[in-house]
Amino acid sequence: MFALTIALVLQLQLPSPVGYVNDFAGVVDAASERAMTAIIEEVRSKSGGEIAVVTLPDLAGRSPMSVARDIGREWGVGSRGGPGDPARNAGVVLLLKPGDRPGDGRADLFIATGTGAEGFITDARAGRIRDAIGRASVESGSYAEGLVVGVWLLGQAFAEEFGFEITGDRPPRAPERVPSGPGGAVPVLHLARHSEGCRSWSQDDRRPQRSLRTQRFGQVDPARHAAGWRRSRRWRRLGWRRLRGWRVRRIRRRRWLRRRRRRRELLMAKNAHAKLDALAAQLERKLGDDLVTFALYGAAVRHDAREQDRELTTLLILNDASPGALRPVEDEIAGWVKKGNPPPLIFAEHEWRGATDVFPIEIEDMREAHQLLRGRDPFDGITTTKEDLRRELEREIRGKLLRLRTEFAAAASNGKALGELLLDSAGTFFVLFRAVLRLVGRTPAQTPKTLVHETAEAAGLDASAFDWVLDKIVGHNVQALKAHDPVGDHYVKQVERLAQFIDTYDTTRAPGAPS
Repeated sequence: MFALTIALVLQLQLPSPVGYVNDFAGVVDAASERAMTAIIEEVRSKSGGEIAVVTLPDLAGRSPMSVARDIGREWGVGSRGGPGDPARNAGVVLLLKPGDRPGDGRADLFIATGTGAEGFITDARAGRIRDAIGRASVESGSYAEGLVVGVWLLGQAFAEEFGFEITGDRPPRAPERVPSGPGGAVPVLHLARHSEGCRSWSQDDRRPQRSLRTQRFGQVDPARHAAGWRRSRRWRRLGWRRLRGWRVRRIRRRRWLRRRRRRRELLMAKNAHAKLDALAAQLERKLGDDLVTFALYGAAVRHDAREQDRELTTLLILNDASPGALRPVEDEIAGWVKKGNPPPLIFAEHEWRGATDVFPIEIEDMREAHQLLRGRDPFDGITTTKEDLRRELEREIRGKLLRLRTEFAAAASNGKALGELLLDSAGTFFVLFRAVLRLVGRTPAQTPKTLVHETAEAAGLDASAFDWVLDKIVGHNVQALKAHDPVGDHYVKQVERLAQFIDTYDTTRAPGAPS
């Protein structure tokens, strides 16, 4: 009873909301508050979803997870739509208890979601948003700037899910996008001491009641005892029916949401490619004879890439790539970037043809997956040598291995951080695996699992070291990593073996490769 009383007192200490941005800790300036409010209002008007930003000077000994979830419930963050409404309970609480200064390790940060938002703001995505907030806060020395980045990234998640665009400019320190799957970057800064990324609150929890079966004291009346058992059986049958019905409805809703999300992804991809064609036409019209090539390359062309990972990466080759020559298309390129797309990779033609010894990995990767949009094929007459490929591959693997070791030393004692490190680094190493297969004269595989196994066979690696990452990528249920988990040790050792293989590889005696 005493513990329950304390919990109730702590719940009553939660402040009342004053708007979308509730800065009770006094760390948000007026400009940052206006920027966050504009994004949140746009999300609410276009999707029905809601984002609440809360800063508190102290959590009174409670965990940030429980405080954020209580705020979501008590404030009613999220739409109250009817059954089947995709915006129902699509609310997010971004909670910050700041430290003395960004980066001192004393801050607590948590992202809690309603049941309508947990499908597209997953734990992995929330963790990456949290990392982006910490990185922006430390780099700028301001918690407010980090929160603006976090709200913008949450708004982008709503935009992708509900099929609209955020009209405002991307904050200067915000990444271009935060995919829900593993990426190629290794996280380097963390703001919060708590490693949880995202937890949901539910406003519709219903559980069947359990009835008492016998009297507590004294002699049991057989007639009442039998009647009680009959009532108990009826209640149990009714409870299980309700539970089965709830499970069936939940499964059906998940399937409906997947179909709906897939249709939206296809529509967004179609719209994105239409905008890319429009950009190509504008570049061709304004650049005229100066345009040599405009091409799409990378994940957007590969059939194995997931829809959410298909960034529209483009290559622009010009006869003259000087600042003056680019001035006629500055507005078009700036508008393309403001929509969340990466800027084109721009080469002068003589630079492109002279880059084969410097960028053989990138050139062969582009050659394998590209689509010509305007101009002529950029790979006509372009060749790379095996030795150039080996040198760049060794340099890249050695550099990534050093970075992996550095981050591994910091993350190994935390199972969740260790798992995030392996997932985030895997994308980079998979790109290098394709280059390894080209070096030994093989055509790179398309699926990650086949790519890993063929690379392991060629370089003498143990492919099982990457099983945990592969299962996690495809969405299988995998066991969470523990502190100093052997999975992490095995992963790093195989990367070390790969670096040694490339270092001692003799290109003069090897079978065919790019030449």
